Amino acid sequence: MKKSVLPTNNTCNFIFWLGLMSLNFFMWSCSKKMAPPVKDPQQIMNLKRIPISAVNFNISISDYELNRVVNELVNSTIGDGLVLEDGYKCKARLASQMQVQAVDNTIHLTLPIDLEIQPRSQISQVKAIGQLELNLVNKLDIFNNQILSRTDLIEYRWLKKPVLKVYGLPIPIEPIANQIVKRYKSELCSKLDQTLVKNLDLSKIKKSVQQFFLTPFYSTEDNIIHVYSSPVELALGPASYRNNEISLPVLIYLENVIAESKPDELYNDLTFSMRPYVEESSLFYLQSRIPVNYLEILTKESVENQEFGSGMARIKITSLQLSGLEEKVSVRFNSSGAFNGRFLMTFVPAFNQENKQIELKELNLKVENGKSINKAIFSLVKGIAESKIKNTLEGQLNEMLMDYKKSIQTLLEDKELVHGLNMNGELEDFNIRDFYFIENRMYFNLESKLKLKLKVNYVDPMKILRK
Repeated sequence: MKKSVLPTNNTCNFIFWLGLMSLNFFMWSCSKKMAPPVKDPQQIMNLKRIPISAVNFNISISDYELNRVVNELVNSTIGDGLVLEDGYKCKARLASQMQVQAVDNTIHLTLPIDLEIQPRSQISQVKAIGQLELNLVNKLDIFNNQILSRTDLIEYRWLKKPVLKVYGLPIPIEPIANQIVKRYKSELCSKLDQTLVKNLDLSKIKKSVQQFFLTPFYSTEDNIIHVYSSPVELALGPASYRNNEISLPVLIYLENVIAESKPDELYNDLTFSMRPYVEESSLFYLQSRIPVNYLEILTKESVENQEFGSGMARIKITSLQLSGLEEKVSVRFNSSGAFNGRFLMTFVPAFNQENKQIELKELNLKVENGKSINKAIFSLVKGIAESKIKNTLEGQLNEMLMDYKKSIQTLLEDKELVHGLNMNGELEDFNIRDFYFIENRMYFNLESKLKLKLKVNYVDPMKILRK
């Protein structure tokens, strides 16, 4: 007798479970294709992270202004009299224009100095007068957020040999004067370093920079949305000298957000550093955190309680609600007239690189609540949704974008930031990426490529001296 080929109970159970697992896998696969993957908490955190901007610019100062400032610094250092330990007193002032060379973070100075040396004497008429050319090398560095200055006297020579006048009678004393200069050159350099460190007080500069960024960089016309910035680090690059100007590249890292109020996390303790190289162009990032309800208010003002169409096809939008989830914007609106019910419209924000505008794409409209609607009325509502709601929202976003662009261009048109300091440059390009809705806010990152230059027209050394 042949064995039965009918499946046993165990075989049936196996086939049943295999079929059930296959069906579950098929349904799971379909659901994964139909529903877009939700970003995990780490991805959300990355989207909310404020990108760091790197703003580079050159600060330039002319020969004329530099000479004037150095002359004042020399006068403030030893111009009123430097009393040496042996009782000698020196007075100095710039005799003529100095010469400057800058390589990396080292500055070479050739200073023609009118020098007056008064020996220990009760007789004030006893003075040695001469003209000295000093070749100095100054090197600046930053350590632990403090300026370090080292000035060395490389060499010197007498342009006018010193002569001691006693009761009006000239007596040559060049050998004695040489000994005085050699003996006290370290003290003279030390005094110059102290003056530089006082003038470049980083704690005072830090306070001034932070104070400058307390005011919003840009505000909308209704003064509700603002651009807030927080500097992270300020770095100095290698100095150079050309075209009768000394140029110092500066790099500032900062974070920027556009929102109705300054986020709590937008705070940084400003630090300072030196860099061997600084790029010419700048990348300025601005993260949008615009509240969705602000966009809703702007859209309502233009659309809500407005009537569209005519006769039997007249539609009135009675209420409107805007929300955002992940990459999509959703607009729910109620209508009366030719159709009483509620619609849901969705679209996806994107940036058009060619016309440099924000566009709302992938428009989708459906009836959420109400009786059946005929094609003609639905087509009318869809036209209203696209021409009024969608275009209004696009217009509001692009108006903010253009206002922001104009504010940058105005700032770069030889704008005087503070007295004596002007900024100019150009906005080379800008782009927007990473549209996403989180916590009822519209997030995106605006990236601007800038080229900047700061021109020092006037410096008042007395105002920046440490008190």
